[in-house]
Amino acid sequence: MLQKKTKYAIKALLALAKHYGEHRPLKISEISKNEKIPRKFLEAIMVDLKKIGYVESKMGAKGGYQLIKASGRSHAK
Repeated sequence: MLQKKTKYAIKALLALAKHYGEHRPLKISEISKNEKIPRKFLEAIMVDLKKIGYVESKMGAKGGYQLIKASGRSHAK
């Protein structure tokens, strides 16, 4: 069984994937409301996802989170 944090991280990534290519980041408040994820918990999850390179963030009124584009390079060695 997946931990709640993992389930929420997957839901957040799927929400970002639905908006991929729209050229606007999603605010935590949008993701939290639409995916029914507690905001404080989501904030911690997004920091973790940023650290491991899945998302990037932008500050300011038009800020938020979005998926990082794939580089096209293989990470396998």
